Amino acid sequence: MKNDKKQKQRKNKEEHGEKRNLSTFALCRFIFPRVFRRAPVITTIILLVPIYYSLTSGFSTIITEKLVAGAERFAADGVLTGVLVALAWSFGLAVLSRLMPVFQNILWLRFNHKVEVGFFRDAYEKIAVTEPISFTNTESLDEMNKALQGLYNVYSLPFQISELFTYSIPYFIFMSIYLWFMYPPLVLSLFLVFIPALFGNLLKRKIATDLEEQIAPFRRSFGYYESTIVGRDLYKENRILGNYRLLRGRHLMTLRKMQGPQKKEYMKGKRLNLTLDICSYGGYTAVLLLLFYALLWGHISVAQFSAVFLSIGNLYGAMNDMISIRLGDIASDNATMSNYVRFVQTPSVRGNETTPPAPTDITFDNVSFQYPQTEVPALQHISFTLKKGETLAIVGENGAGKSTLIRLLSGLYLPQSGDVTYGGRSSVEWPLSVLTRGTSAVFQQYQKYQMTLRENVEISDWDKSMSDESMHELLVQCGLNENNAEFPNGLETMLSREFDGVDVSGGQWQRIAIARGYYRDHWLIIMDEPTAAIDPFEESRIYHMFADLAKEKTAVLVTHRLGSVRLADRILVLKNGELVQIGTHDELVNTPGEYQRLWKAQSQWYEENEETTDEAETPEDAQ
Repeated sequence: MKNDKKQKQRKNKEEHGEKRNLSTFALCRFIFPRVFRRAPVITTIILLVPIYYSLTSGFSTIITEKLVAGAERFAADGVLTGVLVALAWSFGLAVLSRLMPVFQNILWLRFNHKVEVGFFRDAYEKIAVTEPISFTNTESLDEMNKALQGLYNVYSLPFQISELFTYSIPYFIFMSIYLWFMYPPLVLSLFLVFIPALFGNLLKRKIATDLEEQIAPFRRSFGYYESTIVGRDLYKENRILGNYRLLRGRHLMTLRKMQGPQKKEYMKGKRLNLTLDICSYGGYTAVLLLLFYALLWGHISVAQFSAVFLSIGNLYGAMNDMISIRLGDIASDNATMSNYVRFVQTPSVRGNETTPPAPTDITFDNVSFQYPQTEVPALQHISFTLKKGETLAIVGENGAGKSTLIRLLSGLYLPQSGDVTYGGRSSVEWPLSVLTRGTSAVFQQYQKYQMTLRENVEISDWDKSMSDESMHELLVQCGLNENNAEFPNGLETMLSREFDGVDVSGGQWQRIAIARGYYRDHWLIIMDEPTAAIDPFEESRIYHMFADLAKEKTAVLVTHRLGSVRLADRILVLKNGELVQIGTHDELVNTPGEYQRLWKAQSQWYEENEETTDEAETPEDAQ
């Protein structure tokens, strides 16, 4: 049983391994052009700086040899020229070595400002066009989480690679040639250190990849529980229900689940580093012994011995930098960088049509849809046509599939079978941003933007402008008045106490959401349970307003309250994900079926509500 589980896990890793781990060459091919395009001059300078360090590191060894040789000659015959020249070179290199880091820091600040923002933009633009259904899929959410983790490593790859080829490798080659002509066995001891170090870095890459796969789901859960503890929208319920300890416990439990694999892989990495260090210090010791042997037996001079002895620390530092740090970082970061690159390069499943659909009929042709990680379809074999300019109400009990249907109708989701067409063309032909260009919507779970009242409305169509008078008329139609005391700064009132503004009631927020929906230019408008936080009297008023504003436009009203569906031209009735009836209110209410059953269950409430409405509406109100 346990072996079967291990084999299944191994099979999954093999199936996904190629997708998760890109070669360094593939990463460079993707990243290098984007870095150069965003900051060509600064990038070129930063890439060339390591060449300076490589040259000065090599020359410093030769200068040390010349300095010691000059000192020996001065002691022997009193000639000071060689010492002075070597000292001048040494002083010049020392000054430059102090100035160069300051110059580098300035370059890096400007580089980060230009390039880092670009990679963030690429990631978030990709998230913006990711299929909305992906946000209901655990695997897709984990992939996005891992991609954002790789964002912090990806733009540094060109410089890690560059420093290998412009500093570490040239310096190592220079010193190898220098040692070879001095005493060849010294070079062999250096190369013996490379073999275990390179092998160790391959293991580091595997350790980092395995760790990222293990902790990504826990990291997302950790972030969620953290938001439930400190989130503004949840604190009232948490305090009243006293569930803080439960949430805190789950938060800490998730943290421990993350820490377990991290600790395990951390210890693996430390043991590996210890092994690499033993190999490195073994090679370092071997070089020192060979150096003393060569001096004692006359293979090298005192000046050469001094130069190598003083430079051996820098040499092994450069080698450690190349293998343990540069190659190590590239190996360790490969997993997260691969996740980022793979995510950004994920091809779209939609077409590239750039002209949005004109106002037209929308047809469902035998459409079925099932959410990821579920066994029961949300919709099955739905067929109907929403005619241009028609107002359609969609009704049904909770879980009947109403919200899923409008997500397919608006193009947010694509059907798994069947087709949704706009004027005979499939919704898959348009990118979502183009398909929805003429669509507006008001959802039950609307957004409360921490912005001004004006911005909360205008965000639905940011490129559009509206005068204050027109904005006032729109708000009044939706039951709002920016001149009331609850909006002390009018349209510029900040709707957030966190930013020195005000907060408003749930009903007011819902009216703002409705105004936001109407503000956007549209030929198709969808209202999905938009009046949940509004009293029945106000609900009736808003639905009548909806009917007036929806004239000559295609409109869809989704609700489980049937009081106002009579305003619709037709009513579509869903039950258990199936279309069971469609017709006008008069047709359906007089036909035995699901609609008649729902209407009878709610009719007493509507009759009472109508009486209350009639009593409340005086002649002055009507005027």
